[in-house]
Amino acid sequence: MPTDPHLDVPEAVRVQILATEHWSLLATRNITYGAIYSRANIFLTVVSAAVVALALVAQATEFGDRFTYLHSSFCRSLSSSGWGHTSVSSTQGPKTSGSCPA
Repeated sequence: MPTDPHLDVPEAVRVQILATEHWSLLATRNITYGAIYSRANIFLTVVSAAVVALALVAQATEFGDRFTYLHSSFCRSLSSSGWGHTSVSSTQGPKTSGSCPA
């Protein structure tokens, strides 16, 4: 009759392994949250700067042709930096691109 391999390991060792795994998962989660927050912060900074720049150009050009050209180029560069893009990771599935609002 086979014995359970878990019974051969002392309870203190099992608790130590579980505690180590627990703290490892907490550290990984903390690193992931930090990366997400820093990327979101950078993205919002870029979007805010683009909106301010567009407002200044719109005021200076009175919404003329130069504003339209600059607006479309800003939308392209924001789109390439992540605006409207969704993906789980770079190895899972295709990215879908949204359009820039007019």
